[in-house]
Amino acid sequence: MHLSENWAQVVWNPDALGNGEKRLWAELEPKIRALLEELKENGHIETVLVKHEAEALRPVGDKFNEFAELQNTMNHVFEPDVSRRFLAANKEFGITEPIVASIWKASSLLTALLCTELFKLLILFHLKRGLEQDVYKIANFGNTMRRLAPNAWQQLREYVDNDFRNSIAHGTYAFLRGSGKSIVETYRDATLTVLDSMELHEFMIRAKEQNVLYMCGFAVLYDLRKKGWFT
Repeated sequence: MHLSENWAQVVWNPDALGNGEKRLWAELEPKIRALLEELKENGHIETVLVKHEAEALRPVGDKFNEFAELQNTMNHVFEPDVSRRFLAANKEFGITEPIVASIWKASSLLTALLCTELFKLLILFHLKRGLEQDVYKIANFGNTMRRLAPNAWQQLREYVDNDFRNSIAHGTYAFLRGSGKSIVETYRDATLTVLDSMELHEFMIRAKEQNVLYMCGFAVLYDLRKKGWFT
């Protein structure tokens, strides 16, 4: 059974995933699995992890849970009735609707970027020890995968290394107002050549899709470990 067929057992909060995110998971799962399998076939997977290294991975990943909880809280605050009561209760502290909206946007983008980088870390963490040191650097992830698992990486690359992710990572995006709507423009580089223009809710949906990448990667690795794949 593929993981995408049994949501409740592999997703921390399956009810938080919409239909689009479930479709994305179904696309990602076989590609992530193929990447790991190619890495293993090429002799690049570490099958025996040192205890203190495995223990160090947990707190690195725990911050995702912390930020995800913050994100879920902010989503709840934006429910109409909750929003009114929240703003009224915090008015004396100068917490206005624009400030709350900015916190929501900032936490969404931070979580999206974190998810992409944590996905890379998870894969690199499971590479065989003793390879050249640059292989384990997060910044070299694309080049490393291109070299160690070229076939699978070609299929997965667009989900990990793409213009949208790069616009978040490098700050090349802007929140604008137009026709009564919040518009977000993403740019190619410092020339501010527009890559894409979308409404705020579309931008935030795209950002949330990066969460699926990390969750799916984590779930595939957990599933493989349970099946003794690393021994």
